Amino acid sequence: MGYTEGILNDIRSQIDAHPGPLAQARTRLDLVTSSAIGFTGALRTYRSGSLPQHTFIHPVGDGDGGVVLNRRVYPRLGPDGGGETPTAITTELCALLGPAVRKVYPKARCGTSKRGPKVTFGEPVDGQDPTVDLVVALTRKEGGGLWIPNLETDRWEASDPEGHVELFTGGTQSQRRTRRRVVRLLKAWNKQYSQPGFSSHNLTVWAWEFIEPGMGVAKALSTVLSKAAARVEAGTATKDPLGVSPNVKLLVGRETAARRLRGAADGMAEALAVDDDREAVLSALSGVFYRYVQAPVSDSFAGKIAALRQYAPVTTVALGLSGSAAVVRPGPTAPDLTRETPACLACAGLVRQAGGTHRLPAPPGRLRPGGQGHPSSSPLPRWLRPGRPAAGRGRRRADGLDRFRPRGPRRAARVHRRAVQVAPPVLRRCSVHVVPLRCA
Repeated sequence: MGYTEGILNDIRSQIDAHPGPLAQARTRLDLVTSSAIGFTGALRTYRSGSLPQHTFIHPVGDGDGGVVLNRRVYPRLGPDGGGETPTAITTELCALLGPAVRKVYPKARCGTSKRGPKVTFGEPVDGQDPTVDLVVALTRKEGGGLWIPNLETDRWEASDPEGHVELFTGGTQSQRRTRRRVVRLLKAWNKQYSQPGFSSHNLTVWAWEFIEPGMGVAKALSTVLSKAAARVEAGTATKDPLGVSPNVKLLVGRETAARRLRGAADGMAEALAVDDDREAVLSALSGVFYRYVQAPVSDSFAGKIAALRQYAPVTTVALGLSGSAAVVRPGPTAPDLTRETPACLACAGLVRQAGGTHRLPAPPGRLRPGGQGHPSSSPLPRWLRPGRPAAGRGRRRADGLDRFRPRGPRRAARVHRRAVQVAPPVLRRCSVHVVPLRCA
């Protein structure tokens, strides 16, 4: 096994669902479905989506399931009956579920989602509060699958959630295991974007289509991304493998989706091409899973600055700081502070860890650029930049800083000291205790 497979395993350890919330999602779905089977005309209930397919990732969201109603009990309901829309039947089912679930979860509430009742519980576990989405489904007179509601359009649509679970959990044991792992990685990659480009069902269909027996996780992931990119670039639609539902839709524009897929596919291909070089694999995968993989940092000062510019946790070892290993985490401050400000220059080695101090050179008589790398040449917030007052000489701000250009070394040192004090809120929130900077 090369480095690519090992690093992907590290990513999976970060994204796997936590046992507590995952168990709660199963328990809550069982409770809701057992309550729904008592609804008039209910034939059966089922599980669908990530729970039965074992593809949940952290954090755990909603457990999906459904209750199938007998068309003969509701002759006016659905396309095969009198055409009655799903809104009224969904409201009736919600009226049953709410009181039943509140016997176990007193804070539970039943609302609606796109496909039917949505039950919230109000009892977080490990900071997560899994919900349950229940589909009100009808048997179909002709063809396979079920009629499921679309409450946004108040219409019924054909689908086969039970058939999808059976299909996506088929194959040999090794193939099922590889498929589950790849789907989890695809979900984590997709959710890195503020607007995910693909539904979980879309990613699962691709994994089912493109993964072949005998593939490892790295090769399978690279294959799925590459073939999916080629399909989207060609403008070819992804069809429902059971032929019941309409074509699978993208969540973003085709050009955006193709660009994301191609970039990820190229990154995976690059990682596999240099599989025996850990640094090169990390560099390639950091462009694909940028929230989970940190690019390797060179020993040079510029490399340390580059790591801090990412506005992500950086280890003290990577920064060349002595002492016990720790992680330097940026605080919730403006990203500008992660550039070459005094704070980041300090973080990159201009200060020592707890127990020591570091003296910066005294600033020049006037705060003018002191050359590359000098703290006074670092970009400062506008209110720290020296200048002349709009009117009246000697006007001072409420924060005690002069608006006019400081004159003389003592005043320059005072402004410089103030600049260093306000810049390190990033460091004050670090797990590494950095001593305050002082001017000479």
